Amino acid sequence: MDVLRAACEATLRYGLKLRDHRRVGCHPCVLEWERAANSFFGCEAAVLLGSGYAGGAVMAAALGDDFDVAFVDEHSHANVWDGLAAAGVRVISFPHRDPGGLAAVLSMDLRARQRPLVVSDGIFPITGALAPVPDYEVVLQPYDGALLCLDDAHAYGVLGPDGRGTLDHFGLQGARRFSYGTMSKAVRWGWGAGPRLGGAAGPDRTPLRRVSIHHQGSSRHCRRGRPST
Repeated sequence: MDVLRAACEATLRYGLKLRDHRRVGCHPCVLEWERAANSFFGCEAAVLLGSGYAGGAVMAAALGDDFDVAFVDEHSHANVWDGLAAAGVRVISFPHRDPGGLAAVLSMDLRARQRPLVVSDGIFPITGALAPVPDYEVVLQPYDGALLCLDDAHAYGVLGPDGRGTLDHFGLQGARRFSYGTMSKAVRWGWGAGPRLGGAAGPDRTPLRRVSIHHQGSSRHCRRGRPST
């Protein structure tokens, strides 16, 4: 009876529509989730998407104007490769969990004044291996404007003092450091699941504004799902 009562109360409060276009408004449940995620992860803003696999594409859209070449761990999840490929950016792989290999490909393939984006899983799901993020930070120090982004699907709820993921585990949150992941694995937040893209520190929220703009431009006609029965 408690479940039925809660379902009736939610229906009366929110109706049956599943989503709204962000240009004219967004479902209160989504906004509530994003505020909670923003608070939990300690970032300037968090964005809820419909699928964790979309994280790679949204990451590429959000950060696309801020880097010139993407360098990706060769064992990174397929969503990273597909998302960057869809964005049409130049992608170069580096040896798995190898800071020296990353340094070598950066030196070889990055031209003067080009800005690198380094992408890796935080935890690699098959082996459980942890990306050597502090070593990547050292490798990236000589490169102005370098970005680091982690697919933290398997690190959220696992790493860090409060389960905030790989960057929190290493104490490396800050400007030009980003992560995204899914809430459907170690973290379960009630009614919903989806990825978060966030960046802490600094006043510039441009990447997340780009997410909103990209979403609006690609979703002029909003489809509504059929209510479940």
